[in-house]
Amino acid sequence: MTLTQEQRLVLDAVRRVAREVLYPLAPEYDRKAEYPWPQLKALAELGLLGMTTPEEWGGVGLDSVTWALALEELAAADPSVAVIVSVTSGLPQYMLLRFGSEAQKRRYLVPLARGEWIGAFCLTEPQAGSDAKSLRAEARRVKGGFVLNGVKSWITSAGHAHLYVVMARTEKGISAFLVEKGTPGLSFGRPEAKMGLHAAHTAEVRLDELTAAYAAFARGGEWMPSTFLRRPPDASLPDSTRLVSDRTAFWITDILADPEAREFAFGRGGSLELPFPVAVKTGT
Repeated sequence: MTLTQEQRLVLDAVRRVAREVLYPLAPEYDRKAEYPWPQLKALAELGLLGMTTPEEWGGVGLDSVTWALALEELAAADPSVAVIVSVTSGLPQYMLLRFGSEAQKRRYLVPLARGEWIGAFCLTEPQAGSDAKSLRAEARRVKGGFVLNGVKSWITSAGHAHLYVVMARTEKGISAFLVEKGTPGLSFGRPEAKMGLHAAHTAEVRLDELTAAYAAFARGGEWMPSTFLRRPPDASLPDSTRLVSDRTAFWITDILADPEAREFAFGRGGSLELPFPVAVKTGT
């Protein structure tokens, strides 16, 4: 793979700060299992906590290849810091950028990309790791919003992050909720005793009758289930044949076309609700 001049310059800068700032502190922070706030602040000043988020939303607008290579450089110096950076600059920012409202981007994406906030992604549960369809965290609809109950496990930056993107089951399927630190009903377990990566704290996130005003990626005041799996509808196609073709959701059409895959993904008799019809292509 041949890197561009811009990519080489970026990686040289990342390598320099990794060696000069992260590497000397890594042993002490790992030994004490201390969350690396000073190191994260140094990276934030260089824009490295919002690498792929566009400049208009507080990031630096790098491509995903440069992001991945930059994480390698960080991990070579301090893998705990690299884990934290990969999470806060990954799904929380990506989901807000692609599916968040303008107000949500201003409120959450900008401080995340600037490194003023740290983000956490809450999917895994004690009985549901990669098997996301088995998650039990519940979002019960009430007047004015939802009430969340459940436990999320092995969440990076739990207790330190400012924003938690929580996946929970509603009456219509699995949806995402934005929960700020300090929200009543949000609490955290003790950091897990791990074999390594001690500075990257991993702990339970507990939801106890936590009130959320709306599903995270609602549009126009209306709740939209499963919006984290969709892209905005393609206006060039008629409503009845809009395709899910984004790379983050291309597999949905294969699942819908295969009864066994549907049952594996969503359970017997289960289904995935999308906010617009999907045209399923079968055969070649």
